[in-house]
Order: sequence, then C-alpha cells, then structure tokens
Amino acid sequence: MADLLDRLGEQLQLAEQRHYGPAVMPSAPRRRRPTRRRGLLIVLTALVVVATPAAALISPWGPTVGRPGIDEPTIPPSFAPVSSKAKAALAILRREQTATDRAVAAPLLKALGHPVGGVQLEAVRALSQRWILAPAELLDTGRTTISDQLCITNGEAVACSKAADADTIGVGVSAANADTTTLAGLVPDRVATVRFVTTNGTTLKVNAHNNFYSLTVDETMPRRMIPAPKASTYNGPTMIPSPPTPIGGTLDWLDARGRVIGPQLAR
Repeated sequence: MADLLDRLGEQLQLAEQRHYGPAVMPSAPRRRRPTRRRGLLIVLTALVVVATPAAALISPWGPTVGRPGIDEPTIPPSFAPVSSKAKAALAILRREQTATDRAVAAPLLKALGHPVGGVQLEAVRALSQRWILAPAELLDTGRTTISDQLCITNGEAVACSKAADADTIGVGVSAANADTTTLAGLVPDRVATVRFVTTNGTTLKVNAHNNFYSLTVDETMPRRMIPAPKASTYNGPTMIPSPPTPIGGTLDWLDARGRVIGPQLAR
C-alpha cells in the first residue's frame, strides 16, 4: 500500500509540472497539497468500494445435516471438492452453487445422518423442487466404509452410489405408497430419456433434466398377509397386509437418438 501511495503522489507531481511548466509554479505551493490529498482519498475510497463486494461473495453456509442426538455417530459436513469423475459425468456439478440450491436443500439435508458422513456442502445441488444431490465423503454400511459417494434425497428416501460410477450406474431409488410406485434417480449428461417398463407391461418415459428423472406409475406389487407385530399393546388380527412394495420392472437410459445406453447395472 505504501508503494501505491508513493507512486500516486509522484504521478500527481508530474501532472502539476506538465500543467504549469518547469519555470512557472504556483505562488503558494501549500495550497496544492490538499488537492493531492483529496486525490489520494478518492483513490483509496474506490479501492475499499471495489473490495467490499468481493468479500461478500464468500458467505459461509452451515445447514443442519442429519438429526443431532438421533443419527449418531455423525461425521461433520465437509468442504472437500467433489470427485473429478462425478464432475465430468454430471453437468449439474460443473455449475456454481446457487441460492436456490441452498434454499431447497436446507430442510432436506436432515435426512442425511448416519450412515452417510462428510456431506460435501459446496457440491450440494437442487435436482428439482423436492429432490437434492448431496455428495458425501463416505457411507458406513456397518460391515465396511465406502468412500466418495453421490447421494440423493427428498428428505425421506435416501439413495447413494459410488461417485466413480456416475457415468455407468448413476443413483436410483424406488418407493411405494398404497397405490403408486415412484422412481427417481441421477443420470449422466448423455442420458436424454428414461424408460420404465413394469412387470405388468406398463411403459413410461420421462425426459432427464438437471441430470435427474422422477416418474410415478399407478401400480405396486400385490400385498400379501404377514404376521402382526407381537406387542402387549396390540389387540388386532394376527395376520395383516404387508407394507406397500414398489412394482418391479426394467429401467433403461436412452440417448437423444432413442438408443439404450445404460444403466450398466441392468445390462
């Protein structure tokens, strides 16, 4: 900063000499000094104004991840960069995080407690208004720890897969309620459409957007009767219907020409 001020002062002195000439100087040199100080003040003020917005762009984000006191043990969120293979396969990770990403993700990140650990906050993205992508450093299966994960969640269902498999397997999840089955998943850039053919022969197609798809079909697996829970407070029948189960079927990734290109897991 001292060198900057010295150079500015020298430039102002040279400008004065060029204006008045070498033989003609102001009769009262002291009156010129406030002008130089005002010039320096203007420059310094401009520097402060430029620096302030740049600092404001770096804003920390500390959403609640998991459910403290419930999902234990928990591994703190991480600011480590996301896998280079995942970024190469997923355009959504090659853009900057936005305020919308953060707003959509904040309430849904509570679903990502143990066994997911080290959620990489800077790589969190909104896939839709209801689903987010949350890369994580590890997944604890109980038997082993798998590093470098891509997880998706809607705040209830959670699915994770290896980041290295983003281009060949992606991430997929299926869930059912009383009458419908919903499938959602993460797909690489080269996937244009996702097709699902149920075991009953129903075919659905949806376009991929933001490396994401979601589809719902009005079918579930037939419900069977299972033994009722054995509890002292239960007074109902001994056999009850099983919980809803997603309908089975075949899922295909299609490219822009309609050719099947994955997922590799299903080939």
